[in-house]
Amino acid sequence: MNTSLTLDSLIRTRLAEITEGLWNDHRVLRVESSDARFLQIGSAATIERWQCQANHGSGLCGEPLVSSTEAGLLLGSPDYPAVESPVYGLIEYRELDTNFGFMAGELVHFSDVVAEFEAQG
Repeated sequence: MNTSLTLDSLIRTRLAEITEGLWNDHRVLRVESSDARFLQIGSAATIERWQCQANHGSGLCGEPLVSSTEAGLLLGSPDYPAVESPVYGLIEYRELDTNFGFMAGELVHFSDVVAEFEAQG
């Protein structure tokens, strides 16, 4: 009984730490599901979960970020990396996978995914 409560608390704490670390290190903001946008390329779509709040030299970015896995799905490409040369690089983060627990991943700007899609086109 208390074990699941403790486990839930640990998971929430770890997710909060990940979110705080991404903000402090990269100015990446978690997007609440109620504020999320659908991101679509061709017939594929995903939902926004992260947003870049960094200043890359021309003001606040505000662009959606997608995971490398989502980028691959949007591009119809299981190859890694799905985006060869992202303009602002990849942002490393950890995510909670329902099957495998906490796993490492990367975030990429959505504009890089769109550019890759157009280059394939």
